[in-house]
Amino acid sequence: MYKFNTVFYPRDYYNNINFEKVKESFKKTHANYNDYGSIFYFQDTKYLLSINSHGKLQLFYNNVDKTFINEIVKKVENLFKEQISDFKILYN
Repeated sequence: MYKFNTVFYPRDYYNNINFEKVKESFKKTHANYNDYGSIFYFQDTKYLLSINSHGKLQLFYNNVDKTFINEIVKKVENLFKEQISDFKILYN
């Protein structure tokens, strides 16, 4: 069980994301994932990250610093940028 939850949204609505390619990139680096079509999530001992096909992120975590969270969000943003060059996630 995770103590904290933060949601991040994309700057715009992107309807032409090839989410299958985004998920394939995640699968290369994360072993503990579940793929439910338009929702994809993976986890480790520190966090669970849920991503939907529109680029919304929901991060569940325990006692990690803000820098760690920002690194996760930046990695996700960069993977989406492989599909949409101006993709941007809004940080809290």
